[in-house]
Amino acid sequence: MTPAPTTSSASAAPQRLAAIDIGTNSIRMVVADVEPDGSYRILDEERDMTRLGHGLYDTGRLASESIERAFVALGRMRAIIDGLRVSDLRVVATSAVRDATNGAAFRREVQRRFKMRVEVISPEEEAQLAFQSAVRRFDVGGRPLAVADIGGGSLEVVFAVGAVIEQVHSLPLGAVRLTEAYVRSDPLKRKHWKRLRRAIDAVLDERLGRPPFQPEILIGSGGTFTNLAEMIMADREDQAATAQGYAFTRWDLERLLARVRTLPLDVRRELPGLNPKRADIILAGAAAVARLARRLDVPRILVN
Repeated sequence: MTPAPTTSSASAAPQRLAAIDIGTNSIRMVVADVEPDGSYRILDEERDMTRLGHGLYDTGRLASESIERAFVALGRMRAIIDGLRVSDLRVVATSAVRDATNGAAFRREVQRRFKMRVEVISPEEEAQLAFQSAVRRFDVGGRPLAVADIGGGSLEVVFAVGAVIEQVHSLPLGAVRLTEAYVRSDPLKRKHWKRLRRAIDAVLDERLGRPPFQPEILIGSGGTFTNLAEMIMADREDQAATAQGYAFTRWDLERLLARVRTLPLDVRRELPGLNPKRADIILAGAAAVARLARRLDVPRILVN
């Protein structure tokens, strides 16, 4: 698959838009000039790993320390947006804010401090947004495919033929959620590794079941997919400029996971291609991706 072509139009001035995604593991901001024909030019892109969902799955609440980290990130992003004179801003929150008992209070405080209305989107909309991004970036033709978006709290999976969605699934298989529940040793003991895999497979059995068809390819978005691609690129000594659009095989992923899961955290932090801030959750995230790819029997994974 090749990146879909884009065109620009000089008939009207572009609109300057911004979006902020408040996720379980990180908060991301994008500012872009969007042309009338839908093509765009990114002006700024920021990501802060705030771990907003840390401890959520034990307590049911967003922790005060995590909230303060989020406020620092949002304040910095608000300043950038104001400086770039953005005409329209959309702020969305996903799994952590959606699930937390104090999620509404968090949203009200963001509105009070930063004059930003936070919209909590459903798992289905989250999945569809990831799908729309994938089919915009890649020329998928009429192929059967799966699109997966893994965050800290959940894993969304869309089955589609070309641009037509067949099924949408939201699974509680986020990298932070799985790490806090199942990563109990460092380096990961064999019994804990087996328990993690069994837990992932049980969710896939219950929530995903039998796929409607065998996808030709899995398109993945989220920091886990990006970091896995960057680690595989480093192993291959590949000089690709970016992980976006990079393809690797399921067997590449299995080999990487078999090696990385035996390493202690301090060694993982030094691995080429791996963001050190993601080293503690990469095992669980990679395991979720690997078990999904195995379930779908896809030979190739493409990073959005």
